[in-house]
Amino acid sequence: MTVYFRKERQEWWISVTMKYPDGTSGGRKRFKSPRNTRRAAEAFERDYRDEQLQAWRRKKLGVVDVDVPTISEFKVDFERWAEASLSRSAQISYASALKLYIVPRLGAVRLDSVTTGSIAQFTIDVRKGVRRPLKPASVNNVLGVLSKLLNVAADYQLIPAVPKIHWMRVEEEDHEYWEFDEVDRVLEQVDTEPRIANIVRLALATGMRMGEVCGLQWGDVDFTKGVIHVRRQRTKEGVVKVPKWNSKRRIPMSDAAREALTLQKPATFMRRGTQDWIFVDDQGLFQFDRIRDGYVRIVRKSGVKWLSFHGTRHTFASHAVMRGVPIEVLQQWLGHRDINMTMGRYAHLSPHYTDTWIERMNGAPSTALVTNVSPT
Repeated sequence: MTVYFRKERQEWWISVTMKYPDGTSGGRKRFKSPRNTRRAAEAFERDYRDEQLQAWRRKKLGVVDVDVPTISEFKVDFERWAEASLSRSAQISYASALKLYIVPRLGAVRLDSVTTGSIAQFTIDVRKGVRRPLKPASVNNVLGVLSKLLNVAADYQLIPAVPKIHWMRVEEEDHEYWEFDEVDRVLEQVDTEPRIANIVRLALATGMRMGEVCGLQWGDVDFTKGVIHVRRQRTKEGVVKVPKWNSKRRIPMSDAAREALTLQKPATFMRRGTQDWIFVDDQGLFQFDRIRDGYVRIVRKSGVKWLSFHGTRHTFASHAVMRGVPIEVLQQWLGHRDINMTMGRYAHLSPHYTDTWIERMNGAPSTALVTNVSPT
């Protein structure tokens, strides 16, 4: 293997000279490893060699070179597949990745010419070739669309196999949230946007996603028991479906959540059909764009750091663990399918999931732990 580390750039690279069974040479090629570790570079080189050898064998076997379309040409068929197979929101995400990243960089490349090496270069170009570098998770989202496109092309028998994709490593990262005083400043400004004031209040008090807040009906709220039932969400296209990860759940109603819903009752002055939606205005059910526009104005007036609307969810979760809510309880409130997701994002903020637990290992057992022990 020819894997080397470029000290001046602090990067792992591969240098490959292909020698084929008939004695011919493919020339020397150099590529930067898509993931910056020695092991990843070695795996990348193996995949590249295997790919080139398979291409040589296909050529020697006389495989007919059919008229394989370029990625730009195949885009129309891929979008037809997406329309028949994906939700509207997924179609929009796929179309965005194609328009902004895939077609500008790979549009002229034939489907059968897309290799592990060209995908690695594409990964680097997407990561750095924008005004503000994309995070690894965002790059992986783009790679996911490219992977699906190539898999559909393979299903259509336009390519013999899908080249291997080396995904970027996504490190655990702290999610931004508002401090307690920043939340106070936001809440001081919500009534300047009365149409969405209680939407923002409820999001900060429950950690519900925007679609889940907009999907609430009065039948989901039990003021007597103090519980909110999350049973559905509305998408930005207006489709009503189950919450993300099918996470139907119950959220205890805090004083702040109760206040938001109580304030909203007289504001709900329009109904649609027989469904008793909570958040409606004089134009009917809220459109996400109207919520976001009002939300942006609230944040700007409050003078706090910018967070997207989803940042209200991170703020709720962060404050919950800082107040001592156990991670496993928070997982249920947020509807995370895996507790590791909750741990990775919020456990470091908890005063109980760090060094304080070791105090329970010191000294004698507590009385509560020994009262039921019978003497021998």
